[in-house]
Amino acid sequence: MSQSIHNFEIMVRHGAILGSFLIDDFLAGYRSIEPSLHRFCNLDDMVDVDALLYVLARLPDGIHLVREILVQSDIPDKVPSLEGLQEVSVESRRRATYLLGPERLVIVAREGVTELLDLVTLLAAFEVESRKIERLLKRSDMLEDLRSFSGGDQAAENQLLVRLAFELGTTDDQIMALHELWGKNTLSRIVALADRPPHLRVRLHRDYCLQSALDRSRSWAHRLARDVAERTAGRRQIHLMSSNTHSTVNLLSPFPRRHQQDILASGDVPADVHPENRIYYLMKKWLNPERLQEQAQVHAECGIYTLTDLDRVGVTAQLIDLDRIPPELCDPRLRLGEWDEPPVLVNFDYAFGDQAGVVGEQLFRELAGHRVRSLSIMGKAGSLVGARGSLMLPSYLIREGTNDVYDIPGGNWLSCRDLDGLVDGVHDSGPVLTVLGTILQNDELLRSYRDDWKALGLEMEGIPYLRSVHQALKLGLLEADMRVAIGYYASDAPLIRRESLARSIYTRGLDATYGLNVAILRKILALK
Repeated sequence: MSQSIHNFEIMVRHGAILGSFLIDDFLAGYRSIEPSLHRFCNLDDMVDVDALLYVLARLPDGIHLVREILVQSDIPDKVPSLEGLQEVSVESRRRATYLLGPERLVIVAREGVTELLDLVTLLAAFEVESRKIERLLKRSDMLEDLRSFSGGDQAAENQLLVRLAFELGTTDDQIMALHELWGKNTLSRIVALADRPPHLRVRLHRDYCLQSALDRSRSWAHRLARDVAERTAGRRQIHLMSSNTHSTVNLLSPFPRRHQQDILASGDVPADVHPENRIYYLMKKWLNPERLQEQAQVHAECGIYTLTDLDRVGVTAQLIDLDRIPPELCDPRLRLGEWDEPPVLVNFDYAFGDQAGVVGEQLFRELAGHRVRSLSIMGKAGSLVGARGSLMLPSYLIREGTNDVYDIPGGNWLSCRDLDGLVDGVHDSGPVLTVLGTILQNDELLRSYRDDWKALGLEMEGIPYLRSVHQALKLGLLEADMRVAIGYYASDAPLIRRESLARSIYTRGLDATYGLNVAILRKILALK
């Protein structure tokens, strides 16, 4: 591990022991890392808009006004319903977050070091870019013009945006990308950052620990196992999937095929979208509240159940009873026929970091005695070898820093030939790196893992999941022939400029997601 990364991790751990710290105190250590996803953090005359967009998607809206963040490992059940607390959604991080007035947040970080490191690095990146905005605008003559702009005049706003790109040392395209995120609030938020840049204090609850998260995960896994037992009979195969909450259901549900003509006629599709995925590209906009209600009814009729996150672990689960799914109305790429003993799929949304290990461990304990035949991990990762939208099939996983190696029991169930005709650009025959945080890497470290270990990419949940599988096998909770499939699509390429998660890859990501999902379902449905 790079010494600067190691030092930064020690600083955060020390702050956690003290229970309170200022993000200001970590900025020098953060900048010394020179993160690959914050490539221009040390250029004081240029605002790194790509990095800013990346962190804003992972921090609550209104973060520019916040001055204090209270971190807890759990929150009592009655708190969300209290008057005066406003729950805040975060686009790319499913942390329970509550606003206590405009300047104070409560954030639930459920699994200790990984979540805390991720949060602190995001806040540090945000503060670095906020300081640049303050310095660059206070030495220009533009700040008064921004303060006096009252909105409503599109021509004047456009002129200010172009001037702003010049003053901040960035491009018109990048400022417009920020404007797309912040909309009509863009100029007022820039003024707020210049006039009163954030100096964030993070405070940890004195009882901050893993125990409450473990209790929640136990309850979550118990409810899930109970639902599996109630809705299935005998010793039918159960297959666990960690993926997302849309693609697996869309591939198996009869709903898209019943409305195929209407969906395909509802809009234009980019030419680079795989023909079989055009229906899924258009569905997102085609679904209105009335159609969503119809979809939910169809799913209930054909054995697709969504189990709400009553325990607030941040992981939504779906139970799919293939005994009730009409095979002729599934995606034709699945090549379905009649089955002798239709399996049950349990699909759950991405866990975060070490939370995956907690969730996996509890789930395997609760499902002990059932025929759990496979675990499929279908996730996003940063690529070290291919373009965004390509796929990575690791032959093993390696822990960043310690270089601990985790083999996949039975080897990776997925291979390149399983993706033939589904996705271009599939990489295998190498490890994927499990990291503690998405920004806590620099070019030197990533190149060393790519060149020395032939690493394909980096992600955050793989080793915690594998650790729980190895433990369950040793404890006899899983059958010895249980299979593990692991595949990641490249959501970013941190060694390549402008290839971070700040830039959308919707079409390439769509094809990669559905291609990988089809390959996994084929493996599951062919297993006897």
